[in-house]
Amino acid sequence: MEGEKFSTSRDHALWADEVAREVDPNVLRYALARIARPFGRDENEFDVDGLVTAASRLRVWEDALRQCANNARTLDSRRLRSRLRILTQRYADAIEELRFWDALDIVDRYFEVADFARDDSGLWNAMEISLFLSLLYPVVPELSIRYGRHFFGAAWPPSFDKLAAKAGLPPKIDFPCLSAAVPTHFIATYNERFRKHQAKQNQ
Repeated sequence: MEGEKFSTSRDHALWADEVAREVDPNVLRYALARIARPFGRDENEFDVDGLVTAASRLRVWEDALRQCANNARTLDSRRLRSRLRILTQRYADAIEELRFWDALDIVDRYFEVADFARDDSGLWNAMEISLFLSLLYPVVPELSIRYGRHFFGAAWPPSFDKLAAKAGLPPKIDFPCLSAAVPTHFIATYNERFRKHQAKQNQ
């Protein structure tokens, strides 16, 4: 964390439940999965900037899902595009091998290819949305289930095999976003506790 190993004796440690009291658990899970790397590598460093980035990323996904639901006018009944099928298989391989960081890169790529954020045509493809939510499920299950049930009903299961193909338009979304920003008081406390100490050591 912040370029130094965790150390309880030096109070250079932060526990997940401590963060989860202040930060949306979806954000925390995503941020931790993003930095998870095999032991022995120095790429799994935690910092508050990663939490802020995670909150921003989840908000982009939620905004796109909301735009899709609220602007949907026509059901796009085309089959899943081959590029998305290939990405889904790559994702499944990464999850099987516990390479969550790679899996999340693939989720980002799926999101770009599906073009949820930029498509204002009023078309919505139920299979593509269902599959996207299924990709999110292992890391942000609460977000995935909440939106899956909104789009497809209470019985919606996250699945790569049984793709939802709802015949009809989703209802308008009238509930608040799950992924709130990281509170400014948490960031200030974090910086005071960890970065101030680090700055003194560097002097």
